[in-house]
Amino acid sequence: MIGFIAYPLYYYRSMGVLISLLTAAGLVGAICKPSQSSNLLILFIVFFYLIMGSTRNLVAPYYLIPALPALYLIIGRFVTNTLEVIELKYKHINPICYNITLILFLSLSLFTPLHNLINHELSLMGKNTRYIAKDWIEHNIPSGVKILMDSGKSINSFAPPIAENEISLKRTIVNVQENLKNGIIQHGMVDSNALIYYELLLKTVPAISYDITSTMFGLEVESIDYYVDNNFGYFIISDMIKKSRTSPFFHEANPKIANFYQQMNHDPRLELIHTVRNSRVNRGDVFYIYKINSSSSSLGKAVEQDLKQFPGAHSNINDGMAASWQPQASLSVPACQ
Repeated sequence: MIGFIAYPLYYYRSMGVLISLLTAAGLVGAICKPSQSSNLLILFIVFFYLIMGSTRNLVAPYYLIPALPALYLIIGRFVTNTLEVIELKYKHINPICYNITLILFLSLSLFTPLHNLINHELSLMGKNTRYIAKDWIEHNIPSGVKILMDSGKSINSFAPPIAENEISLKRTIVNVQENLKNGIIQHGMVDSNALIYYELLLKTVPAISYDITSTMFGLEVESIDYYVDNNFGYFIISDMIKKSRTSPFFHEANPKIANFYQQMNHDPRLELIHTVRNSRVNRGDVFYIYKINSSSSSLGKAVEQDLKQFPGAHSNINDGMAASWQPQASLSVPACQ
């Protein structure tokens, strides 16, 4: 249901005040003075809005793209009709003043879309913050460590694309196999064919890889105590998800999840060791990297327990740690900006 509010807001932020007002006026005009073509456009827009607005997962600005041509045609029809009325009613209007007014109105209408377009193009000149975060993590966090990360249901969607280690991948495969055995498809991207993807990943695990647990876009989390007790080493948190999951509306419906994200700012066991920020030339989310200040001995016990569960992961993790992790040297690596 959030889409009914989100999509008008996405459109307003992308197009600005004037085009949004023209769109509203055009829709009202098309309804009040219907024609065969306008009726077809209105029907498409209404059905699109009802379908996309009612979805829970497909809520993003780019899902508006199929509706934009219809909206632009509605605007064009309204503007054309309005100009025809003005020209008929004010026949003696000064053509120079008339043309200057139209140019000014057109320029003001296009200001916000052009501003957004220029910012978007500039943001593509540098690395996305996902990859900046990936580089920093691989230089500063030891391979094989348990990480809780704000990411997706099957892949590292919207998250730093760090690799999962053998332990993490085998756990995912076992979960998918169990779901398929019970006739459960946990996500549209995770069915029997997805096993091939995970099996191929399992054969190509890189030296630097991690035992990653996803928050499922911040919807499946435990308490901080749980992660400390289970020897997680780091949290990689999305600013976008953190803000979304701590909003008053979300807190009222899901207090457990909201409390988890809110307590990060105050829990003495969590240390914010790095923040990856976006900029005009670095597009993407802001990522907070927290270190859990638990004893190294307990972390070692957890790794040993996991290795007993998945013996084949032992050589891979040891090789990765030997090849990539040097505690003293890592301190000299400059933080990514």
